[in-house]
Amino acid sequence: MLADSGGSSTDSTNRDRWNKEGSQALSELTTAAKDATAATQANTGAKNDEKEATENTVSALDKFNAWLSSLFDWIEVRIERLTHKMELAISKSENIGGVGGSGGYQQKNALIDEAMGYNNKLQNTNTRAVPIYEAQATKVAKRAQKAGLITKKQRKNLVRKIKNGAMSI
Repeated sequence: MLADSGGSSTDSTNRDRWNKEGSQALSELTTAAKDATAATQANTGAKNDEKEATENTVSALDKFNAWLSSLFDWIEVRIERLTHKMELAISKSENIGGVGGSGGYQQKNALIDEAMGYNNKLQNTNTRAVPIYEAQATKVAKRAQKAGLITKKQRKNLVRKIKNGAMSI
């Protein structure tokens, strides 16, 4: 019955993959913003215009990064808490010995059932999180485009990658 509790490592792996892909998405947005800055500098003829354009782009990037850092991932917090509770129930069940009649086995089974319940909650949380993360990715990409940090084509490409699972935030 403990084999069913393997969802913890799967959920942890998914969470790690989402965090890694989120970092990749942020990195792509930052790279696109830097590219936009470089393009702005290359297209400006006079030094004063170049300096002003760079300051405006850097300012837009700073504002965007400040807004992005203000976002908080409550889904990740829920996943971490459920994972901790599930692992605690599994650990408790493994520490119960079968000595003293069938009482130990009943308690062990109850803890395993509790761990399976947390595992089901984790799966439901992950399922519900997908559209939320997709909507957030779209919102971030639109905000980056509005700030002039990425082009419409780059935004659509990022959103497409996120929806297809090639990247996640």
